[in-house]
Amino acid sequence: MKKGIVLEGGALRAIFSSGVCDALLEQDVMPDYLVGVSAGIAYGVSYISRQPRRNLEIVTRYAGDRRYMGMNNLADRHNRSYFGLEFVYDTIPNELVPFDYQTFAAYPGQVEAVVTNLSTGEAEYMPVPREDDKFLLLQATCALPLMFPIYHLNGQPYLDGGVADSIPYERAFQQGCDRVVVVLSKTRSYVRRPEKLQPVIERTYREYPNFCRAMARRAEQYNTCRERLFQLEREGVTYWFVDNEYYFKRAQIYGHFDDCERFAFFSRAVLAAPAQLDWAPDIIHCNDWQTALVPVYLLEERYRVPQLSNAHAVFTIHNIEYQGRYGEQVLQDVIGLDSSYFNEGMLAYFGDVNLMKGAILASSQVTTVSPTYAQELHTPFYARGMDGVICQQDGKFCGIVNGIDMDLYDPATCADLPEHYSAKDVSGKAACKAALQRAMGLQEDPYIPLIGCVSRLVGHKGFSLVTDALHDIMGLDVQMVVLGTGEWQYEEAFRNAQGQYPGRFAAHLAYSPALSNLVYAGSDLFLMPSVSEPCGLSQLIAMRFGSIPVVRETGGLKDTVPPYNKYTGEGRGFTFTNINAGDMVWVLREAAALYRSNKPAWRSLQKAGMTADFSWEKSAKAYEEIYGWVTGK
Repeated sequence: MKKGIVLEGGALRAIFSSGVCDALLEQDVMPDYLVGVSAGIAYGVSYISRQPRRNLEIVTRYAGDRRYMGMNNLADRHNRSYFGLEFVYDTIPNELVPFDYQTFAAYPGQVEAVVTNLSTGEAEYMPVPREDDKFLLLQATCALPLMFPIYHLNGQPYLDGGVADSIPYERAFQQGCDRVVVVLSKTRSYVRRPEKLQPVIERTYREYPNFCRAMARRAEQYNTCRERLFQLEREGVTYWFVDNEYYFKRAQIYGHFDDCERFAFFSRAVLAAPAQLDWAPDIIHCNDWQTALVPVYLLEERYRVPQLSNAHAVFTIHNIEYQGRYGEQVLQDVIGLDSSYFNEGMLAYFGDVNLMKGAILASSQVTTVSPTYAQELHTPFYARGMDGVICQQDGKFCGIVNGIDMDLYDPATCADLPEHYSAKDVSGKAACKAALQRAMGLQEDPYIPLIGCVSRLVGHKGFSLVTDALHDIMGLDVQMVVLGTGEWQYEEAFRNAQGQYPGRFAAHLAYSPALSNLVYAGSDLFLMPSVSEPCGLSQLIAMRFGSIPVVRETGGLKDTVPPYNKYTGEGRGFTFTNINAGDMVWVLREAAALYRSNKPAWRSLQKAGMTADFSWEKSAKAYEEIYGWVTGK
């Protein structure tokens, strides 16, 4: 059992955390892993060095000392910090209240501090050096914006870790902790407000736009993080993680030469865990080919491991295009199964091993991420060769639409928007449209329909339809914004279109979460012409932000976007059936015409999408029903 402790920052408020750590020391309780932010970890190292009341002594003796903190330190051009850096991080630990470096170095566990990378705006987690008498990392994690200089570690610029991850409890889980104690320095009722000095932040750190965006989102992310934490506490959920740095500490999750070996290891580890933890699962829910071996291994392991005797496997297909197909030689050498599994009733597939096929056959229930996609997988066009297997196993197939975080994607609170709005009052959406037009170099025009796309630019997303019909689309007297990366032919086509239609067409061939939210909020129409779309989330987010989707009727798009009926006013968007550029353009023309000519009908469409329930609650209840069917409980 790996125990972790997480320490929130909070300047002098972190003395509370120190008191908690002192109490743990009195009981001789030491974690296997400690991670902290800002003052939390700055004080937390005294816990690891087993020096109770050391932080209390420092605060009571020196908090009122001008050498410790004060505007005079900030005005000192050699210091440039509200705290006296040399006094706090050198004189105190090395002379006045000595730090026990030896005991700290002998601690057998892990100690990490969180810092925010200014270039990326993301949190990074660094091991606290055991022999650093200048405490540079601790200075960096405490470096409040505007109050500290920028710290450069390993050639990268850093400031306060609390900007990107104020309460890093998810990091503790990622590091393999089974039990985590989170010590907060703010009351349960606390709600962080947006940064009042954001304009000053924007000017001061203008060369670091990602950091500025992180500061703008800080309050929202902090409040969301606390709510998730309290929800975990209420639910009493325990998380276990499988880790192996050789297999999993890589830049990409998959796409490596040894993927089969990596995910075979993971699947074996999953089924080994219940015996080690003395825990008997009812359901093992697996997703896509990377976990497809779990149901296959379970066929035998349930008879060998008592804790697995009543376990059932549920397998979810998110995208059948990726099936985990390998040569027959991996069966024994890599997967560790004998040749009896290489047959048409299990893993054999046109002379190869197909992991997803095995999972479909071995699982008690198979789900997909929308009801329509579940039906589509019974046909050769969508099933990628697996239609025969799926039709054979039809009785255990069903589809459940994915959900979205309704709080995260809320135009009334989203920090990335210049003005907030809601289904009751959408007036703020006009400011978002103007901001998007300015950001993308489009002509500011509130009356012209603006089409947004946020997507991977790949074939199955239907972008061949868009590039083939681009001139016809622009002939509708519209503006268009494309955000995303993908296959070179689509990127090149959109680059050319930007030059051909200046002020009307813009492409940002990268991905930015902040800009994507602005596209959702600032666009009038949202185009998703997918050839196949198992579920799709972008159409759900777009509707949440009051952008009317134009989609092809496939998969989750068909299930979540009922078409507009001009006679009854019902619907949430515009749809077309055939994989045909002409049909797509015709529907876009109808949508643009409604935008220009019938504002009440348009507002009704917006309201229908913005008030629809796309939360995970509905989906979770559907999964609960499936678990009940499978287990008989």
